[in-house]
Amino acid sequence: MSYQLIVKPEVEEDIKSAYDWYEEQQLGLEESFLDGVDLAFDQILNSPKSYQERYKKTRIHFTDRFPFGVHYRIEGIRLIVLAVLHTSRDPKNWSG
Repeated sequence: MSYQLIVKPEVEEDIKSAYDWYEEQQLGLEESFLDGVDLAFDQILNSPKSYQERYKKTRIHFTDRFPFGVHYRIEGIRLIVLAVLHTSRDPKNWSG
């Protein structure tokens, strides 16, 4: 089955915020972060049901190098990315 990945606008803000933070930490780290998020998106597209459902029909795939989770739902052929959250953040306090 071919899936369509849909990234909500607020997710772009999550990613941009983390990107900016990593950019201040070390030269090139922000690009590594983006690569990690892109890889996570690709892995989700290739095998969306491989990642455990954690809450409210939402699944989480954790990036390999950075402490972030991609929170998403499967709705038919659509994979809706709801958030890219640092692992220290409690999803219960997140408004998505």
